[in-house]
Amino acid sequence: MVDIIQSLLECVFHPSKENIFYKIGFDEDKPRLGWVIPPSWQDIKNSLKEIKPFLKKKNRFIFIGIGGSINGAKVVSCLDRKKQLFFLNNLDPKNLEEVMGNIRLKETLAIAISKSGTTQETQLLAGTIRRFFEKDWINHFLWL
Repeated sequence: MVDIIQSLLECVFHPSKENIFYKIGFDEDKPRLGWVIPPSWQDIKNSLKEIKPFLKKKNRFIFIGIGGSINGAKVVSCLDRKKQLFFLNNLDPKNLEEVMGNIRLKETLAIAISKSGTTQETQLLAGTIRRFFEKDWINHFLWL
């Protein structure tokens, strides 16, 4: 029987075409298995300190992503009793209209999430949202 965790870790640290995760974990020679190794708590703490200035005066948050990239953010939505979290996870114009109808731009932070950074749907949605903010987009946008 294959030890899944061991195989994932081996594919991350010592990529080999014989490893069962090589085909799904690599895009040509580019590794896509960074999620296998979680960041340290110190790295998380440092990242949160970096984004803290972006959170000032923000009370609405739009998470933008497709598939697995957005699922982590969607999990915490059950804790959102004030209805401050919104999700753009498809190209449906009605979804975009509904989200944009529930926010005030000055109080909103858009957070695009993509493991590879190359997901076309996420890039398209992020570009669309960026245009809503016009010249002030840099104060309302994070890419994770």
